[in-house]
Amino acid sequence: MAALAIDQVSVGYRDKLVVRRVTLAVEPGEVLGLLGPNGAGKTTLVSAIEGLIAVQSGAITIAGHPWRSTEAKQALGVMLQHNAFPELLTVQEIVRLFAGLYGLNWQWRDVARWLQRWQLDSVAKDRPGTLSGGLQQRVALAISLINDPAVIVLDEPTTGLDPESRRHLWSHIREAQAEGAAVLLTTHSMEEATALAHRVAFLVNGVIVDIGTVPELIQRHQGNPAVQPATPGVITLEDIFMALVKEHQASER
Repeated sequence: MAALAIDQVSVGYRDKLVVRRVTLAVEPGEVLGLLGPNGAGKTTLVSAIEGLIAVQSGAITIAGHPWRSTEAKQALGVMLQHNAFPELLTVQEIVRLFAGLYGLNWQWRDVARWLQRWQLDSVAKDRPGTLSGGLQQRVALAISLINDPAVIVLDEPTTGLDPESRRHLWSHIREAQAEGAAVLLTTHSMEEATALAHRVAFLVNGVIVDIGTVPELIQRHQGNPAVQPATPGVITLEDIFMALVKEHQASER
């Protein structure tokens, strides 16, 4: 059974559908990369999975539990695109707060062990707002994994990070995946999708237009005249992405 199952889900605001009949499944131990241009509906779909907005039709199950159930929420770890930590709390206080929200009776020694695992013990008494972008993202990822979730949703987790910080977060994402978590990763980085994702799904205008491994996608589209390689003779994931976006945006006009 898929750890995260999205079945014919549609999400909209007022009279406009932003996500239309999307079906996706993420297996335990798999990273699924969700790529799409700005306004494609990625964050809307992620918000629906997180239970922040309602779906208009379709069904979502998380670790076999119905969407928005207590069991589903306990099985879900979330790292938002933008974090808003309590300004007056230190890193260690925030970690203990979120542990408590998940029903974990963590003492300060438990918090210390967790921060040490994430190499955050040196900033335990600092406020997140004083940290670099890379350290803030590391704190956010550490918090998203406190409850040992079966499903992890990461919404553009490395945007704006320098290469070293980005690689550091990648290593933690791979570690969670290796331990059996199902990971849904939204990103604008083709490098990130290629490095982390077992499969990649393209979302354009609220619709999944293709899905597969990177080699499968390249094989499938190498004869597509709409694909114009940036490097002659070498088709990349970015070349395919740009062609599919143009084709499906044109078809919607």
